Amino acid sequence: GTQTYSLQVGNYIKNGRQVTAYFSITGATNTGGTGNFSLGMTGLPTPMTSTGAVGTARIDTQTIASTNVTSPQGSVSSAATSVPIFAQIVVAGGGGSVTYRQMTQADLGATGAITGVIQYISAT
Repeated sequence: GTQTYSLQVGNYIKNGRQVTAYFSITGATNTGGTGNFSLGMTGLPTPMTSTGAVGTARIDTQTIASTNVTSPQGSVSSAATSVPIFAQIVVAGGGGSVTYRQMTQADLGATGAITGVIQYISAT
């Protein structure tokens, strides 16, 4: 299948080794296949450093189709070139128990939206 978005944009500023990347995703759908695609930011301009403090990722605004998804956030890893988006998921039939996993396009939905900022120290 193919994962498509109504809107998928981003830009960045690099000052020395510090990178600040802004992103926006709207309307995630899966066509021509089955299963759920994981949600995240790929194509960062340079890999993240592999030593010391790496950086942060925050979600500024969100409109999520699935009501059992709360608190989305980016996950910044050493030497990475992408940032997956994780969230708390209320387990269906679990008596209110919550799990933490990477979001999928089904969680965001066809009309959902996420915007945010990734700040990190680049490897170069």
